[in-house]
Amino acid sequence: MKFTFAILASALAAAVAALPAEPAASNAEAYAPCPDVTKAARLFRLYHSSSNNHFYTTSEVEANNAEKKLGYTREGSASFILPTASPHTTPLYRLWSVGASDHFYTTSNDEANSATKLGYTREGIAGHVYKSTNCGGRELFRFWNGAVSDHFYTTDKKEGLNAGYAFEGNMGFVLPFNPVQW
Repeated sequence: MKFTFAILASALAAAVAALPAEPAASNAEAYAPCPDVTKAARLFRLYHSSSNNHFYTTSEVEANNAEKKLGYTREGSASFILPTASPHTTPLYRLWSVGASDHFYTTSNDEANSATKLGYTREGIAGHVYKSTNCGGRELFRFWNGAVSDHFYTTDKKEGLNAGYAFEGNMGFVLPFNPVQW
């Protein structure tokens, strides 16, 4: 009995000794408050039918220009995202391919770098999306239709599948509603 207790006490002491004295730097974000959602920006969704290209922007001016001067049609808003970096978020990189006539968005810097080797040009950061559902986000899905060379992004997985696009994965988490209306 004493031997069993000694083994258990020794194992417990080893486990406690292995615990960090304070949260690791990588876990610091877990204790940060969620960003102020009232600062979220509408992510406009536009479509150009002759080039089969979906375009997303948080800029009203850019959306108006795409609609009035470039022939895009507004399809409403895809979601709401944060315009600046905050705890719990990651950048949503925006790229453009003239050859494919395709806008491409990704949260992976490595994937963005790989896309530039395929003819895409970086256009900056479209905004910031949540890394998880911790702050109330909803999944933003990415789809691809190779027949028309178009990437499509939506919070409604069925919408992408029903439109004939192949599912490529989750780009992060977004606010599917206007947080200012709370």
